[in-house]
Amino acid sequence: MLGIVCPGTASFLVVTGAEVSVLPLSKTDKNPSSQGARLTAANGSTIHTYGKEVSQPLFGADFLRAHSILVDINSQCLIDPSNFTSITLRTLCAVSPQQLLT
Repeated sequence: MLGIVCPGTASFLVVTGAEVSVLPLSKTDKNPSSQGARLTAANGSTIHTYGKEVSQPLFGADFLRAHSILVDINSQCLIDPSNFTSITLRTLCAVSPQQLLT
């Protein structure tokens, strides 16, 4: 898991093992339990996509694919392949997914 923190603006995590992204509930989400996709874990249990809040956005493969962003695990950076600019991330190995839920 790689993350970036932009002091005073935003922070997010890039979860390279996640197929879908998860965003924190916004203040305008009135009835969060009625929204979101139905996901199923490998063990058959339901993964709730709304109703639990995350403290910061978690970007998965869907976001990276939609925006053509490459992840360089070795250099710990995100790369824009259109112009090869990159942004360095920091490794967040000690963070478990449960710690991200509030």
